[in-house]
Amino acid sequence: MEKLKKYLTPKATGWLAIGMGGGALLCWIALGIVYGSIKSYFTSFGANEKGLGLMVILLLVLMVAFFISLLATLVSGAGNGIRLFAWKDRRPFTIAAFAVACLNLLFLCFNFRVIGFCFSLFSGNVYGALGSGASLITTLSLRLGLLQFGMFLQIALAGYQVFLMVWAKKHPAAAQGSSAVGEMPAAAAAGAVAGAPVPPQGGYTVPQGGYAPAPQAPKGEGLKKFKEFAKSKAGKLTFIGVAAALVLLIGGGIAISILTQTRLDLVSNVEYTLEGESGDAYIMLDRANVDYDYNDSDVANFVSSISYQFEPSDGLKNGDKVVVRAVYSKETAKRMRIKIKEDVREIEITGLTERYDSAASIPAETVSAAKNQAESLLSSKKSSILSSAYGFSYKKDKTIAGQKLVGSYFVHDEPGSYSDDEIVLVYAITVKGQQQTSYYPEEEFEDIEKVYYYMVKVGPINDQFSATDASVSGSNISYRVESDQEVAAYVKSNFSGYDKVEALPVQ
Repeated sequence: MEKLKKYLTPKATGWLAIGMGGGALLCWIALGIVYGSIKSYFTSFGANEKGLGLMVILLLVLMVAFFISLLATLVSGAGNGIRLFAWKDRRPFTIAAFAVACLNLLFLCFNFRVIGFCFSLFSGNVYGALGSGASLITTLSLRLGLLQFGMFLQIALAGYQVFLMVWAKKHPAAAQGSSAVGEMPAAAAAGAVAGAPVPPQGGYTVPQGGYAPAPQAPKGEGLKKFKEFAKSKAGKLTFIGVAAALVLLIGGGIAISILTQTRLDLVSNVEYTLEGESGDAYIMLDRANVDYDYNDSDVANFVSSISYQFEPSDGLKNGDKVVVRAVYSKETAKRMRIKIKEDVREIEITGLTERYDSAASIPAETVSAAKNQAESLLSSKKSSILSSAYGFSYKKDKTIAGQKLVGSYFVHDEPGSYSDDEIVLVYAITVKGQQQTSYYPEEEFEDIEKVYYYMVKVGPINDQFSATDASVSGSNISYRVESDQEVAAYVKSNFSGYDKVEALPVQ
């Protein structure tokens, strides 16, 4: 026990805490990289061969650091436990160091499966790694999160010990009798045996036979000295340094947590298809285009599980607002440390074909273009029109003597119907020829003229009408129409299945 007292001093346990705190800080920084490497390699096994060598090195470093931490934690826990329970050392630092060692030992044991997984990968036991990793991957974040919390406690304990050492250096008289920062001065220890002045307060003297509590300073003396230190320049700098260290540690932890997250935007690049015309269109998903690491099969599986909703999705018209919403498991995203940046987006419907509500809303240019297309068709069908003209002698030539637009109509149906809106133009075509009046003794002929009615349909008529792409068709309706007055009735009867038939001004 006497040999143990020689080595197991407050100064030794203090420096051990500082060393472990420094190591914990380095491990904290490295752990985020190691965690990302392990998870990426397991979820996309063999996909990234270029990073395999680096990951093996990281796994080796992780395993070595784990066992060094385990050994140091056992030493710290045992040493501070002996001081606390066997030697009755009730200093706050000893109690805190023992508690931190116990917690860290628990957290390290909780991560033995992680080390087993690393050993399997490092030794080439792929199937063993996959077997242990399949159940490990779901709790990996929790295991390493507890380990990070233990590191934070160790770093905080080291900061506390550094504070005690700085305070003792600045106030040697107040710290002379305290064992909080190191061994008892030899003169103080001798005084406890030979009658020399005892230390003023706070620690433990070492007379023959073991530890005995030193006489305590007057009540409130320690608080008074602490306030004096806090008001001094050294005290203020110490507090500022401790505060800055805590801010850096907490900020670093938050930064590592953010950097190790997978951030996904689920809706900004969504591509969709609109089918139909304004007033009766519907929307369909084309591609989600979520940008993510395609080598991470875990994230890929999550992305593939996402579905999308459009609200509303049908009966759409230009100017409508549609909400695109990604539907996914928030619990799965949280467990996989996936941060969703955007999952809802509003889009405005544009570019749909618009039907005209009435004849009056059709631009004059469209009506004029439709008329030109109709007359071009009739001009190209001149020979066909003449050959179909009946009541003339075949022995004499026939000519078209005139052409007149006698009716112009707009036929309109509701959006979504199977029928296109059209402009219907009816022309009266006058054919001039001869009719035979006598066959014997001589053939005799007389000039005659007859009127034939032709209906031409031009469409579809909408806001995207193009004369060059228009559908133009014509038909002879003379067997149904014999005068201009019958044209309107015929058109309305022929297009009775449409929602609306309106007359256009005859141009």
